[in-house]
Formats: sequence, structure tokens, C-alpha cells
Amino acid sequence: MGTEHGSQLVGERIGNYQLLRLLGSGGFADVYLGEHQHLGNYAAIKVLHTRLTNEQIEGFRQEGRILAHLLHPHIVRVLDFDVQNMRPFLVMSYAPGGTLRQRHSRGSRVPLARVVGYAQQVASALDYAHAQKLIHCDVKPENMLIDQQGNIILSDFGVASMAHDTRSQTLATIAGTIAYIAPEQIQGRPRTASDQYALSAIVYEWLSGERPFRGSVSEVVSQHLVMPPPPLSERLPDIPPAVEKVIFTALAKDPHQRYASVGDFAAALAQASLESSTDELDEVTAPRAAVARPRSATTRKIESNVEATQDIHAQQSTPSTSPSLMSAARQQPRHRWPIIAGSLLLAILLIVGGIAAFARPTVMSKTTTARHTPVAQLHPTATLTPAQRSAAIASAGPNQLYHLVTSVPPTWQDPLKAQDRNNWTISQHCGFSNGTYRVTSTAAQALEVCFANNTYFCNMAFQIQITHLSSEGGGIDFRAGSRGSKRWGYTFMLKPEGAYDLLASGVSVIPYTHVSSPAVHTGYHVSNTITVIARGSDFYFYANRHFLVSAHNSTLTCGKIGLIALEGSNTPAAASFSNARVWTLPSP
Repeated sequence: MGTEHGSQLVGERIGNYQLLRLLGSGGFADVYLGEHQHLGNYAAIKVLHTRLTNEQIEGFRQEGRILAHLLHPHIVRVLDFDVQNMRPFLVMSYAPGGTLRQRHSRGSRVPLARVVGYAQQVASALDYAHAQKLIHCDVKPENMLIDQQGNIILSDFGVASMAHDTRSQTLATIAGTIAYIAPEQIQGRPRTASDQYALSAIVYEWLSGERPFRGSVSEVVSQHLVMPPPPLSERLPDIPPAVEKVIFTALAKDPHQRYASVGDFAAALAQASLESSTDELDEVTAPRAAVARPRSATTRKIESNVEATQDIHAQQSTPSTSPSLMSAARQQPRHRWPIIAGSLLLAILLIVGGIAAFARPTVMSKTTTARHTPVAQLHPTATLTPAQRSAAIASAGPNQLYHLVTSVPPTWQDPLKAQDRNNWTISQHCGFSNGTYRVTSTAAQALEVCFANNTYFCNMAFQIQITHLSSEGGGIDFRAGSRGSKRWGYTFMLKPEGAYDLLASGVSVIPYTHVSSPAVHTGYHVSNTITVIARGSDFYFYANRHFLVSAHNSTLTCGKIGLIALEGSNTPAAASFSNARVWTLPSP
């Protein structure tokens, strides 16, 4: 359904929103800018082309509820959803910056440092979704939006699966999805690693200006199944070998040969780019000259069935095979490729006929778990000069930022065993006990804050170990202060059930409240290490070395650090703290 059809709804009212203009059209939905009739605020209204039957409406609402519970700074918020005149629609947060496809049109090359930043933000969103048992299955630049602060937010979780009438999808839409689709997803077995494959294919395209595979739909499908992409070094002679190796690992045909998580892929990409001395690839229009495509058989014997062929080529797609060896493999005689293509023809025709059914977000089964690897398991940065480290911090994404900041000795540290020059608050609720600093609260639903009164930090990373003894929540304050009964500061708090809150006192900031994360250790008398990195108006929050969320606020620039405990409705709160550390950072 094209733009002409979608434009017919401009001026109509859907739910509480008046449709002002068409933002874009896709194979199964149109997106409009809507204005709330009472509040006057704007939202993106996605209207699906499919008209649902009464039996399908409940399924749509169930999926809508799943999407509405995805709360992450790099995932588009679903604010509301409903069905009007049998036509389903979703109300989503409006991203005024457009999409990354609009920012970087096909054929353009994106600088490596910027690609790393994009990849880390998208990976953060995907790892969060995977932890919620959801696979995106349609990761592409068109689904990467740019919010008002310039952050990347991922959209279209669940939308394709809501469009039950897959016949409404155009060939162009299917081809757009096919460009990044993983082999196992083609075969109807998507998994979390499928999203990693898609992101790595997009990274390949951003760096080189070319998609990994070109051709008709059936040709691209067959290449995803059995052929390695052309080496990036053919198109970018200056690309660091370590960067190419990381990308080809994530592009492995066998999902088990890829990284354990999308975040691990993004962290490895960031580390490889940091190690290279050529990490600035100018954005230019890629040349349109024809590039040789891999059409030959490999040096190994290829069986005629798809599974055997995929296994053989999967080994060649990993970067353990050097670019020179991959180039040599493509120089083999071409006459064996038609044998592969012929054996796959029937399967490809079936796949193309039903590909839209696979190109949709998938809820993982209970036996599928997202694997989380700490972001700091990278090479040390002690060899970097201060100037190099400052430059690297300025361009790093969340995972690499944590590694860069915490891999050097802290500027300030306190084991919190006894009072010292930091002048920690000593009161009825704040004090040292059994070699730790303990914060208690006895008023129902009260948040008790205890400051290190002789501290004053601006741009810094603050890390501490917390143990919930009986508290409803506990954590840290930063850029904080108080005067009489008035208190201000930013608060990062963990809950014993495995959730976290971002709050603020005395400032205007959008809070993230009770967001669950598998990175948080659950239960009482169990320790968690929490970290906040604050640079300018950008904040990054971590639990046990795993990146959780980022936030942006420019109200407070400097202040004290403090520790907090939150009491529930029935029992007094108590949390103990140890091993406080601070790394001061250069101004952004």
C-alpha cells in the first residue's frame, strides 16, 4: 500500500489523536504525525493496513501489551494501542530526527567511530529485548529512529507479526528485509543471534556503502544461506583487519559461531576500532562500479543438500579465514555454483513465498535464554596516553565507555570501613557497622540519603558495592546536595527483586521506574556492583559490569555523592555499602 492510500487518512481522528501528516509508508503500515486532542502533544501513529477480524483483535491486543512493557531508552515507547473500525493502530513516541536510512542513504559510507556508536545503542536495545524473551527479526536502518537528543531508538518490535495478511507486503519491503536476514531465520528458526547477524550486515553496509549481498530476492536468499560476503578489505583497503574479523564473526552462517550476545559483538567492534590507527573512514558516496560477487564453489566438496552446504560455508564466513584466503576461494572455477543453485531452487521459491512470516519479532521459548557477558572483558587500555584516552572516551559507546573508564586506577576510593576525610554522614540512619557503611530508613516509603560531605564531583564515574539487608531498594546519589529540608540530585537505585529505578530530586527528569534486568542479582544479603558514568548531560548506568540504560539531563552539573536506602510499607530498610570508587573524567 503506497503513500497515496496512506495520505487519505490525514485529517482523520484515530483514538485521541488528529492525524496531521504522513511520516512514512511501509509494506504493512503507514505512520502519521498525530496531535493529542486534549494534551496537544505529538506522537507517531502507526496504522496497519490489515483489517482484523473479531478473532484476531484479541491477539493484536496481547502483542500490544507485550510491546507496551518494553521500557528502554533505545527502544521506541508504545504509548497506546487499539482497534478502530477493525483497523489496528499503535501510538508511539515521536522521533523527530527521522531514520538512519534517511540520514545515511544507500551507497553512502559512515565513519567507523559513528558506526560503533550506532551499533552499541542498537545492541543495548536488542540485548534488553532478548532478556524479555523477544527477538526483533526485522533489524534494518529503516527501523532505527533518531530522537530529539540524537539517540538511536529501535522501532517495529512486533509490528510485522501483527500484520497477519502477509500478502499485503510489497516485494520492495520483503527485499529490504531479505538484505539483512540470517540463514536460520530464512529456514524458520530465528534466535537471538539472528538479530546480531542483521546488525552486522548493516555495519558492513555502513562501512562499505554496499550490502553484503546483491541480486534478486532468490539470489540474495541463497547467498545468505551458503556464500560468505566479499571481504570488506576489497572495498575498503584501509579497514583495520581486527574490525573486519569482528564483523565476519557476527556474519557467521552458524549462529553458534557468532558472539554470545549482540552487546558482545558491539563491544568487540568498539575494541577493534580503538586498537586501530585508522578509525576515521570519511563518509562519501560509494562508487557504483560493479564489484565481483562470489559465485564460485569453495575449495571443499559441497554436498547438494542445504544443511551440508550451509555448514561448509559457515566455516569460511568466519574471520578466522583471512581476507586473502577468502579471495583465493572465490577464484575457483565458477561451473560448480549452478549445482548449488539448482539444488536450492525449490527451497528458495518456497522461502520467498513465505518469507514475511519469518520476518517478524518472535517471543523466545522458555528454553531460550539471552547470554550476558560483562562489558569489561576486553583488552587493557593502560598503554593509551591521557590524550588518547580522552579522545576515546569522547567517541565511545556505553560498553566501551565502561571499559575505558574503569580499566585504570580510580582517582578516589574509600573501602567504607571507618570514617575518614570524606566526612560521611553519621546519624541515626547513617553510619559504619561491621566494616561497611550502613544506611537505614524507618519511615514508611521513605528514602534515606547519607552523603560523603567532603566530596564534590562533576564529570566522573562512581562505583560501589551494595548489599540489600532488608531494604525495598538501595543505591547511589550523585551531583547531589541539600540545604535544610531541601534535597536535590540524581538517584540510581536497585531493587532486591532484580529491578532498577532512575529518579531525581529537585530537577525535572523522566524517570525509569521498576525496570527489570537479568544483570541485577536478586535477593537479600546478595551483593551487586553498581556504576554510573556522568559526562556533561549524559548518564550511563551499569549493574555488575552490564550496561543497563542511559539518560540525559542538563539541570545539575556537579555535586556530592551519597548512598540511599528505601523502606517498604511494612519493614525498616537497611542496606550496606563497601568499596566506593570514583574516576574523574575530562569535560565533554
